[in-house]
Amino acid sequence: MESAHYIPMRALIRYKAKVSLRNDVESGEISACLDDGLIKEIAVTLFHSEFYQTRYSQCRSKREARGIDEQMAAEVAKTYKRITQQQEDPIVQQLNSLL
Repeated sequence: MESAHYIPMRALIRYKAKVSLRNDVESGEISACLDDGLIKEIAVTLFHSEFYQTRYSQCRSKREARGIDEQMAAEVAKTYKRITQQQEDPIVQQLNSLL
């Protein structure tokens, strides 16, 4: 087994998340206009989470690291969809209008 410190490729992870989200746009699951700022903010938050910091620091191979990258990209896309769907919720919109 190769024992090397792996540094995640953040841009690649965001790109994979966007590809997944574009597929959801084509299927009509989410709005056609993707918010790059929100995607980046979600990714940054996940990168700094203890969960992913620990996973990457314990990573033993490039193959394992690629799996973590894939998992993180999927989580970025899932979180983005959840946030945008909540923004469209009438109750959330009503509460936001009160702010």
